[in-house]
Amino acid sequence: MTEQPYWQLTALASALAVSVSSWASQKVTFDEVVVTATRSETTTQKEPKSVDQVDSESISLQQPDSIADTVKHLSNVQVSAGPRKASQRVNIRGLDERRIVQVIDGARQNFSDGAHRGLFFIEPELLKSVEVVKGASGSLWGSGAIGGAIGLTTIDADDILNPDENVAVKVKQGYQKADHDNRNNTTLAGRLGNTDYLLSTFYTDSNELRLGSGKELENSASRHKGGLAKWRWHLAEDEMLKFTYHMNHIDENVPSNPSTNVSARSNPLINRKTEQNNWVVGYELNPENNDWVNVNATLYHNYTKLNEFKKTGAPRHDSIRYSTTGLSLVNTSELSWVDWTYGLDYYQDRVEGKRNGADRPEFTDGRSTVWGVFTKLAIPLGDYWTIQPGLRFDQFDNRPDDSSVGKDQTENELSKSLAISYNPFEWLTLHALYDEAFRAPSLQELYVSGTHFYGNVFVPNPNLKPEEAKNKELSTRFKFNDLLSQGDILSMRLTYFKNDVDNYIEQDVERFTTTYVNVRDAELKGYEFDSQYKTGDYGVNFSYGRTRGKDKDSGQYLQNIPADKTVVGLERYFMQGDVTAGVRVTHAKNQDRVPVGNPQSNYDGYTVTDIYVSWEPSQKKLEGLRVDFGIDNVTDRHYRTAFSQLDESGINAKVAVSYKF
Repeated sequence: MTEQPYWQLTALASALAVSVSSWASQKVTFDEVVVTATRSETTTQKEPKSVDQVDSESISLQQPDSIADTVKHLSNVQVSAGPRKASQRVNIRGLDERRIVQVIDGARQNFSDGAHRGLFFIEPELLKSVEVVKGASGSLWGSGAIGGAIGLTTIDADDILNPDENVAVKVKQGYQKADHDNRNNTTLAGRLGNTDYLLSTFYTDSNELRLGSGKELENSASRHKGGLAKWRWHLAEDEMLKFTYHMNHIDENVPSNPSTNVSARSNPLINRKTEQNNWVVGYELNPENNDWVNVNATLYHNYTKLNEFKKTGAPRHDSIRYSTTGLSLVNTSELSWVDWTYGLDYYQDRVEGKRNGADRPEFTDGRSTVWGVFTKLAIPLGDYWTIQPGLRFDQFDNRPDDSSVGKDQTENELSKSLAISYNPFEWLTLHALYDEAFRAPSLQELYVSGTHFYGNVFVPNPNLKPEEAKNKELSTRFKFNDLLSQGDILSMRLTYFKNDVDNYIEQDVERFTTTYVNVRDAELKGYEFDSQYKTGDYGVNFSYGRTRGKDKDSGQYLQNIPADKTVVGLERYFMQGDVTAGVRVTHAKNQDRVPVGNPQSNYDGYTVTDIYVSWEPSQKKLEGLRVDFGIDNVTDRHYRTAFSQLDESGINAKVAVSYKF
């Protein structure tokens, strides 16, 4: 595993950008990307925060086998903890999943065990889009958004039906070679009067994953089944009531900590069965003749149950039950002098852990209750300037069922934000942003006890303080039309950020005890460059992300800071757009900025190449057919991402065929 020269990728990107201008053959359209994870509908050009969107077409071309897979090519985003889907986690600008809010159809997904299990359960096939908000977003989402937010939106009937259709069925079959993953999906959608509905089921069955070393990753097979049901009632042209239910069942034999290999003493093999159910009721009202009202209300309940059966040694049955019930109410008033977004959030998490039927101290029973109110303004100042102040107040209450493990914790936090935007030309927008965020300690961090591993026990710490972040950003956005040829379009975004995190919570592992403590004040800073150029039948993408993280007191490097990453992509469109072919090259630089005592002093750089082809014929007799083919890691590169304990997948040929009728 050796690092490839970075200049080769830079030269490739420059060559592609220059050469495609001579290949243009027709005018292209490139719609502005609209995002909603910022809690008010806006475009990426106008939004001061750094937001990336992965749409349904990108998901289909990539054929990801997990949610984490869909975002791994974004700048300053890394998928960590190895290739087992049971452990995959997303890292944004050096901050892990505990510091990132996950939302599905407006409903917070708060499940976290404070340990080593993955946190993404929904199947990518059910998604319309994935939005990633980078950087502290506490003024929008409250507790947990120190690193950002990930917003997932599931498909609707409109994504399956043509405007003139009242019913349609879509069937899809896929296969991936690296783990012999068979994947199938069936979706029924229809319209009935002023209502529409969607029913979608999926099933995936994978075996052991082949790595770039040629070896198989033992205990990486899994079975995943589930579905999505939606019903929408259009009460009026500007009013809608909707019901959503999605479920997931996962069955796998994995190490207790799936981010590493089995150890008979400290990391036994288990059979893990995961069940997740999500119910969402949504209401939208946006009357055309009332600028004050654009309401979005969401009532939700999430339930996650894990059962783990030890496969070797003394019998052991661990169970975890985690439920979240919440309410979100947001309104945007679009007035002549201001766009005003305001709302409230309430949710309660309930946690229960058992071992062989008795209380499990490693997973503390208890409840956490949070409520918050927020407001955000967008005020134009003249023709070029916009100022966007924001404010959010949250109160949280953590209570263990057993008062002997520690006292209750009740605290509140005020999160402030301010953005200033300058748009002197249609093609140029400048943003300066300040945003605060916090993360309340979880029940497990506060009250955990019992055995951590052989010879080591947890000690609770009910005096933990909330983590607090202050993020500063400067960004420049460019968007040019007809730059090098008629009809072409170029968009670019350059962002610099500095995020100061105080009271950072980590495990303090001593010889015989482990305790969660506020260990340090952290500084994370870096920059991102993202660009996209399209002309005629060609498209080029280029992104680069760099993050540096240090303990402000000791000067030591932080754990889990991703390697510098460059991604270059080239697409070619054939047969009037029926065929899309592309190549994507990902290069990660050598990462030797690791803290003292880290198991590995250096993580080698790597270059991975993927190719893909999609065919969706427009001929009448083949209408509804789509074929996707791709090969990930074409050169069968042997590599691992920074701070991972496992190698990544080797060459992986994948194919998917879908038909709608």
